[in-house]
Amino acid sequence: ARHVEMVQNVWRQLRVNGFIKKGRYAGYYSQPDESFVPPSRVREESDGRKVSAESGHTLDWLEEDTYVFPLGQFRDRVREWISKPGSIVPPMRQKEALMFNVEEELSISRPRKRVAWGIQVPDEPDHTVYVWLDALFNYFTVGRDEDAWPVHTHIVGKDILRFHAVYLPAFLMGCSLDLPQRIVCHGHWLRDGKKM
Repeated sequence: ARHVEMVQNVWRQLRVNGFIKKGRYAGYYSQPDESFVPPSRVREESDGRKVSAESGHTLDWLEEDTYVFPLGQFRDRVREWISKPGSIVPPMRQKEALMFNVEEELSISRPRKRVAWGIQVPDEPDHTVYVWLDALFNYFTVGRDEDAWPVHTHIVGKDILRFHAVYLPAFLMGCSLDLPQRIVCHGHWLRDGKKM
């Protein structure tokens, strides 16, 4: 209940600050990654399938009514934060984060008829909050310490660097909240030779 309340409060704050609008989104979508994939990260396989260049997951073309967040408005501020010495370690991951293509608009809801299990968009029964907007705010609600934010260091895997180095800072900036001091980005941890 505390997490649902937090996510809905974040949504309301972003909307009050003018960073949420209704729109229509079309693009390649990765169901396992729960994410639309920008054209620059779509790869065509020899059999004609479209896959995510990052995860290798098969992509489906989707068009849907959605709410969007103006990620492009935060591009310069996010890159400035990423560029600070030590903001992302190791340095190769900092360079990688600086090369991310930051799309102009980020779809931040899904039709509830397609994704019913998530948190409902406040005052909008037909939409569910995008799982990454929802999940990234677990940092605020997972612990018992009310003063746990801002954190000093996030420790993340390389496959979710985009979400923590671009999306979360932009959402935090949109809500006028503090950013973490740094991100430590590790490779995949393996068990029996497979990603955990």
